Amino acid sequence: MSQTLERLTAPAAPVAPAGATPALLVSTIERRLSGLAWYDPQRGFELNRKDRLIAPVLAEDLIAKIASLSYDLRGLRDRAILLLSYAGGLRRS
Repeated sequence: MSQTLERLTAPAAPVAPAGATPALLVSTIERRLSGLAWYDPQRGFELNRKDRLIAPVLAEDLIAKIASLSYDLRGLRDRAILLLSYAGGLRRS
C-alpha cells in the first residue's frame, strides 16, 4: 500500500527532487489513479480510494487542522493558506 501511495503523491510534490519531472496536473494524477485502481488488484495489491491520505479534505477536517495551528506568524500564514485554498475551491472534490 505504501508503494501505491508513494506513486500517487510523488508526482504532486511541489518541489521535485533533482532529476525528477516537475509536478503534474490534477487530471494527470487522477488518470494514473484510475489506472492503479484497476491494475493493483490484478497484482494482489489493495488500493483503498477512501484512504485518508488520498481522500478529499472535508470541512470538519479543515476545522480540526486549523484548530491545531499555533498563533505565531507561521501558524497564521498556514491558516490563511488553508482557508483561502478551501474557499477558492482549490481542493480535490
